[in-house]
Amino acid sequence: MHVEIRHICVPTDFSDAADHAVHYGAALAHHHRADLHLLHILEHADVLVHHPDFSAHGEVGRAYFRSLEENGAEGLLPKAAADSEQATHQFLKTLETGATQQLGAVGRDWWTELQVRRAVRFGHPVEEICHYANKNGMDMIVMGTHGRSALSSLLVGSVTERVLRISPCPVVVVRHPDHEYTLVD
Repeated sequence: MHVEIRHICVPTDFSDAADHAVHYGAALAHHHRADLHLLHILEHADVLVHHPDFSAHGEVGRAYFRSLEENGAEGLLPKAAADSEQATHQFLKTLETGATQQLGAVGRDWWTELQVRRAVRFGHPVEEICHYANKNGMDMIVMGTHGRSALSSLLVGSVTERVLRISPCPVVVVRHPDHEYTLVD
C-alpha cells in the first residue's frame, strides 16, 4: 500500500506547541514533497477578549471593549449602533491583518523549497480546521498539543482532541517538547 501525501495542514495559534508542530509539519511536507498549509483561526467575538490582537500589545482590543462598555450594548441609538458596527469591523480587520502578518513570518527563515500557503479564518477553531481540511483536500493535519493531563483534557477539552475526533483526514499530534525529530535526506 502506498499513501500519497500532497497537502499538509498545520493549524497554529502561535504558541510554542504549535511552533513545534509547524516544524514537524514542514519536515513531513519536505519529505513527501507536499504543500504546507498554515492556518490560523480567529475565534468568535465572545472569546476574542482572550485572543492577542497583534497590535501594540492589545491596545486596539482594550479600546474596542472599553467603547462597548461605555456605550452599553442595550439601547444603542442608530448612530451609535452604526459607529459600534464600524468599530467592530475595524477591530476584526485589525486582528486579521495582524494574524496574517504573523502567519507570514512563520518559517520564512528555515524553509526554502516548500510550497507554503497561509490562511486566516474566523470562527470556531475545531469547525474551521475541519472545514478547511475538507474543502482544500488535505491529506493530513499536523497539530501540536500542550500535554495537559487526562483529567484536565477531559474537563477543559482540547481543540486538538476534538479535531482528531471529527477530522476528514488523518491527524498527527505532536507533543511539545517531548519528541525530537530529524530530517534525513
